[in-house]
Amino acid sequence: MLYAVGNHHAGTYYPAVVTVVPFLGAILRSGGPIARLRTLDVLIDLLGSFWPAAGFEVVATPTGNRALRDLLRQEVLGLEGDVLRCQVEAASAAESALAQQLLAELRQ
Repeated sequence: MLYAVGNHHAGTYYPAVVTVVPFLGAILRSGGPIARLRTLDVLIDLLGSFWPAAGFEVVATPTGNRALRDLLRQEVLGLEGDVLRCQVEAASAAESALAQQLLAELRQ
């Protein structure tokens, strides 16, 4: 997943990352336990340690230019309820811990 929207080794992402967030949300809502774990991992990486690739820091939107990092954060914030549900209804301690970590990242 991280190679599909960016460069995993470099810790960067491209504007396409914003378009995949709703699909990641669908996995959090209806995916199996392992799919939810890996999705939480991806979201933590994207928000916590990855950055827009050089030259893609700012993107054009219908309302004007926006920082890609801010757009991604805004999209993932829309999943906060799904992440909270993963924490509360976790199938494992690992899922609960990852959900808690992502929630902490979102609330920074």
